[in-house]
Amino acid sequence: MTLAIYHIQERKEILRGENIMSRLLFIMAVIAVCGACSNSNNGSSATTTTTTTVTSSSTAYVTTVEGDGAQYYWILNDTGSSFADQVGGNIGHGSQGYNSNAAPGSIISDGYTAVSLVGGIISTSISAPAPTTFSEEVWFQTTTPGGRIFGFGNSLSNTSSSYDRHIYMDDSGYVYFGALVNGLTTSVSNLVNYDDGNWHHVVGTCCTGTNGMNLYVDGALVASADASVNDMTNYSGFWRMGSDNLTHWPGNWQQGVVTGFFGNIDDAAIYPTILTPTQILNHFNVAQ
Repeated sequence: MTLAIYHIQERKEILRGENIMSRLLFIMAVIAVCGACSNSNNGSSATTTTTTTVTSSSTAYVTTVEGDGAQYYWILNDTGSSFADQVGGNIGHGSQGYNSNAAPGSIISDGYTAVSLVGGIISTSISAPAPTTFSEEVWFQTTTPGGRIFGFGNSLSNTSSSYDRHIYMDDSGYVYFGALVNGLTTSVSNLVNYDDGNWHHVVGTCCTGTNGMNLYVDGALVASADASVNDMTNYSGFWRMGSDNLTHWPGNWQQGVVTGFFGNIDDAAIYPTILTPTQILNHFNVAQ
């Protein structure tokens, strides 16, 4: 920086001691300020730079889910009682019996946490018609068999009177995917125990006719049933994680129907399309 040098002419009328002292103090202040500017900016004009750090949710798994066209996607890494929808604005709200940010997540590489359900509910905020072509996806971990993990119901937070399109577990630790087909409860399961304390990736897809209802566990197709779009029961409701009605649904219910799930859930998503076997396997592999 170039400093302007001012020539101060002596004039008798201003040569009083107090005026000399005040001018000297002023000149010294100017020199000190300009010197500081010069040192800090290495001879350039003084500038101020503000840096903002933005936390991104774009991990490899998140990018894959979004890229495959998720309509709603709850990462479930939130604290508090609200759970953000990563893509669709359908915010989830916790209702008793849950602990947010409480357990290591299903996908270790992304560093996110999961929600622990203790018989509680996370219900979404947007009421919509029950879909006829869809895929639903969720990760779960439990050592306590029984309960509804993820599904659709006509009540926001109470027990639903219309309820299906759900993934649930019976008292033997078997996982089912079920929907009302021609008014009948239709479920598919491979009758394998998954209450082993490990994280499991579950996807249910529906409905395309012959073998139109499919259950995938850990990337593999494990069970199928016939179901077409025209056979589906129509009503409006909400996507819910955790407890809801399971009355009349198939399963090994030793102590009566268990509706509340006790375990951890993570990365729940809904798609308006049927995910292909290749896409589902890729989701599972990306998470490893």
